[in-house]
Amino acid sequence: MKRFIFLVFCLAFSAHAEYPIERVGGSHAVITTHTMTRLTDSAKQLELFKPAYIQTGGPYPGRGLTNGYSKFSNESPDGKYFLGFSTQGSELGLYRADGTFMRRLTHKLPDGRIAGLGEFYDVRWANASSLIYHSGPVLYWQDAATGTELPVYTFNSNIIAENHADQTAKYRLVKLASKDVYLVDLKELTAKKMPWTSGSSMDISPDDEWVYRDASPYDAVGPQFWGIPELLAGNALPVTVPCNSVGHDGFSFNAKGQSVYVFFNNRDDFITFFDPHTSETIKTLNMKETGYSPAPGFHFGRIQNPEIRGWTLVSSYGGAGWINDQLFLLHTSGKIIRLGASACTYRFPLASTVTDVKTARYFAENFAGISPDGQRVYVGGNGQGTENLNVWRLTLPDKWWNPPTLEQRVADLENRVLKLESKP
Repeated sequence: MKRFIFLVFCLAFSAHAEYPIERVGGSHAVITTHTMTRLTDSAKQLELFKPAYIQTGGPYPGRGLTNGYSKFSNESPDGKYFLGFSTQGSELGLYRADGTFMRRLTHKLPDGRIAGLGEFYDVRWANASSLIYHSGPVLYWQDAATGTELPVYTFNSNIIAENHADQTAKYRLVKLASKDVYLVDLKELTAKKMPWTSGSSMDISPDDEWVYRDASPYDAVGPQFWGIPELLAGNALPVTVPCNSVGHDGFSFNAKGQSVYVFFNNRDDFITFFDPHTSETIKTLNMKETGYSPAPGFHFGRIQNPEIRGWTLVSSYGGAGWINDQLFLLHTSGKIIRLGASACTYRFPLASTVTDVKTARYFAENFAGISPDGQRVYVGGNGQGTENLNVWRLTLPDKWWNPPTLEQRVADLENRVLKLESKP
């Protein structure tokens, strides 16, 4: 009897680990066991990048460092480093996981000058220890720890910035000033010309199976997915997303661990999942369920861990009620896990009275990214306009997407009791 009472007592106080979830429109589960930490000090560290950028007399809430964007992760695949993207677009800081500033990322130009690296160069993690980026007509690798550069592939025309996309260790999409588009195999160091020219946003699915090409504003059809094996063989036919007015978007995984597309449908106001393998669409959260006045916007974090199936990380900006400037996890079933009010306490205010209004409004868009293993969320924040913009990290409970069942928790507690009983 004592043992039964002990188990019930423990279960009562460990039930939060199960994260009960309700349908959209009901009470959402809220993860309150996370921690959120400010990792950078942009007012001090940006002086190392460009002293004139952070001026005296601040703070300047529209200036500083962010996580970069939601469609890629600024954390290295092994979790040892992260990048702080300057709002300038031309500067980057490399940090250890604990927030220790390592160095300003730089690149040696052909004439010998040293230039800062930033989002203009589409800097991404190539693997656990190396970064990949472009400058002029050349793709480069750089060792994160030493800064040693190595040219990867040279084209006959300058590479132009793609911005916000292309995070995969195997392939890299490249748009040239000549308007040609190439798929570069980073393992074989070969480049395959694509059957279209630049002008649209492009990306590669996290499972390296698909090339995504956004629809042009003038296209009558929606975005397209092209199978990479078929593209390389020269016999690919596109799979078209049944929506020609797509808002912000990203990638997730289906129940089989295959990459799927997630986007906001401007036509019907649903956050929608699209499976290019089957052409199936799943509609989840509708803006009507959040309130239209004011209407929120959404960004979607790129899920890279195939164990996280059916979930996407959503960053909302604007809106009213619970949706206002919120970070939450959304499942294809419509289930929601909110990351708690503290996840958004440090967001940038949508206001026209702060310094550098145009920049401020852009960075007011909550575009959190998620680590490759899905355990940490990175977002920019400025203490609601009281300090310069900085990178914050929110740490989630271990394997939040697969919480233990009641039976598993009972078995775990029984094992703990047996260990206690076996002690002398």
